[in-house]
Amino acid sequence: GRPWLEAAEAAIARAGAPPRLVAQLALTRGTMAMVDGNIARAVALYREALGRAVDALPAGDLRIAAFCTNLGIAEQSAGEYDAAAATLQRGLTLREAALGPTHPDLASSLLALGQLEVVRGHLDVAVPVLTRALTIRRQVWGDEHPDVAAAWTSLGSAERQRGDLAAARHAHEEAIRIWTKALGPSHPTLAPALTNLGTVELQAGNAAVAEALFRRVLAIHQARGKPHPSLATSWLNLGDARRVQGACRDAVPAYQQALALRTELLGAEHVELQFPLVGLGECALTNHAPAAARDYFARAVVLAEHGDATANERATARFGLARASADPVLADAAFAESTDATLRAERERRHRLPSASSRAC
Repeated sequence: GRPWLEAAEAAIARAGAPPRLVAQLALTRGTMAMVDGNIARAVALYREALGRAVDALPAGDLRIAAFCTNLGIAEQSAGEYDAAAATLQRGLTLREAALGPTHPDLASSLLALGQLEVVRGHLDVAVPVLTRALTIRRQVWGDEHPDVAAAWTSLGSAERQRGDLAAARHAHEEAIRIWTKALGPSHPTLAPALTNLGTVELQAGNAAVAEALFRRVLAIHQARGKPHPSLATSWLNLGDARRVQGACRDAVPAYQQALALRTELLGAEHVELQFPLVGLGECALTNHAPAAARDYFARAVVLAEHGDATANERATARFGLARASADPVLADAAFAESTDATLRAERERRHRLPSASSRAC
């Protein structure tokens, strides 16, 4: 329980439950549910809060936009993407009407909407929205502000997924430059930016450059001391960069570190263990050790099948297992499945249109 929240509820009740305070209380309870990881309850509470705020406040009141933002982010977390888009768009419209087209609060709304569109796969919609958010922040705060770096990061991630690696590289380099100047070269905030740039370089075929970036990230996380998920991810990324260069001898220890850390932190049955297992399986195949490869891929298949892995991730694990089993029929079928999953995802990304839903938020 949270005694302070119960005390607030009692005080609001004694005051006759003023609608605006009741709305604020529901908003606070929704935030507590988000902190607790109870996303469904958070969505319900935020919807209650927004409904009460709309009833209590004048039409077009700027405060309603904040209720929309909280609800939209919760709906996104719940996987209700169409609802989240409608909610965030409503908040954006309110802010632009009240504040004008260049206010920094409008940039925050644009970032939230643009990040959602990236998740939805609407990259050609997301990039202009994120570019507008970046432009506003640069105009208001200049080119050295950390919030400008955050906008560069969001834009870079969208550009990478859209396939414009040059634009993605520039965006992430700008974010790194700003954060390095503001926080120093070893601050934990820098780690995600370095990882993002490393991912771009790996995708661009610059594995040695990516490895150097991932080494910097690993050093930053190791300096924090105790094990945590980001450290495991750093080992995994380092293993990928080494394997792509043909250095499986050096990749295997990195994958083993990632596997051990994720097992310790997440448990032996967590779906995230599939990624270092697939890496180890690929290295075993390269090293002409099919029996070891079969073991790794078989474990990855089980985790992918019973977890929330994507279709492409499941197909990748099965394809590896078929190759390790030296069964050309299974391999051909698994390869076809993997290719189909990849092409299907790409078709959906390219051809899905943003929802035209005008569901009230």
